[in-house]
Amino acid sequence: KRGAEKGNRNAQTTMGMLFLKGEHVPLDIKQALYWTQKAADQGAANAEMNLAAVYLTGRIDGKPNYAQYLKLAGVSADQGMFPATMSLADFYRTGAPGFVINNKLAAQYYRRSALKKNPVAQFLLANMYEQGTGVPQDIIQAYVYYSLSYKNGGYAPAYSAIVSLKTRMSPADLDHATRMVDALTNAEPRVSP
Repeated sequence: KRGAEKGNRNAQTTMGMLFLKGEHVPLDIKQALYWTQKAADQGAANAEMNLAAVYLTGRIDGKPNYAQYLKLAGVSADQGMFPATMSLADFYRTGAPGFVINNKLAAQYYRRSALKKNPVAQFLLANMYEQGTGVPQDIIQAYVYYSLSYKNGGYAPAYSAIVSLKTRMSPADLDHATRMVDALTNAEPRVSP
């Protein structure tokens, strides 16, 4: 609390979360918003995402505020917060009342997380490439991102997707995709799963 009162944005973010969850202090949305907003005003990306989540879930007045969510999550994502980019991708992929599904934006946000080696984002982006949802259908890119998801993150569903996708690929496509994966993982060429 002393750090938060002295203006430390990390301490303010922590205070906000404590009040939001009711941990070690009584649950108090007003105090949670006060401290989290102070940290967000100082550019704390995690505080901005925490506020975005509050607006998305309607914890303030029982109704989601999608405009505020998108604004705050967008600022947080622009600062590189993985939870923000994933949250935005999921939001655009599933939609919300008053907001149409935008798979193109979903793919853009998944790509941002995928390029930072987030295995779930890599898997979901691969699925979008495989289906041609929000991006042009491209089984080579799908194979690459599924492989990265499995190799870098050990994301188990990616393995089954790789095995299934291989049955639809020509030997030349598979060779090309395998070389791309090897180049991206800085690994010696090896037999893919």
